[in-house]
Amino acid sequence: MSDIYDYSSEFKPEIIIFGGDLTSYTCHLDEALQSISVINAPVKLAIPGNWEFRRTWISKERWRQYFKQAGFTLLCQEWYKNGDVAFFGTDDFKYGNPQPPEFYMDGYRILLTHNPDTVIALSRREIMKNFHLVLCGHTHGGQIRLPGIGSIATSSIYGTHLDYGHFHNRRSDTNLLISSGLGYTAINRRLNCQSEAILVSF
Repeated sequence: MSDIYDYSSEFKPEIIIFGGDLTSYTCHLDEALQSISVINAPVKLAIPGNWEFRRTWISKERWRQYFKQAGFTLLCQEWYKNGDVAFFGTDDFKYGNPQPPEFYMDGYRILLTHNPDTVIALSRREIMKNFHLVLCGHTHGGQIRLPGIGSIATSSIYGTHLDYGHFHNRRSDTNLLISSGLGYTAINRRLNCQSEAILVSF
């Protein structure tokens, strides 16, 4: 996480978004919260990932308090407005119940969801046309990518179709960015798949 601290110090973003899956093991929770607490930005938002909500003994409200301790506002089926930009964070796809918003705020609207499978589940045109941008993670870009082939597997139910990158829905004119994220899944190794934090300017 030290790289992200340096990154935020250099670029001084107005808003930091943490996309879920804080730590694989709750014994490392305090250390993980400390590592994100030092990231600097006027606004810090977080959404839940599957690693948070698969810990069924930790309630959503407790997770909300944990992130608050680190200076983050956890969005789970709720809006956050910052100037002319409105963020809607969904519940987790695997262990929650992501739903479209009951209403839409004015301004430039961004959908925050950990798992890109949520986008397909909510991809009815009347929903997606209300969002200008969607930000996702979860797949780690495949984590292991082979030259000329790309990722060989992801934890998406759609295989490698939504592993990484920029997608554009021509019917709704919505842009989707899927980050490779910072961490690992299954094994602590990446191959031809660099970890990343994305800087979005608009």
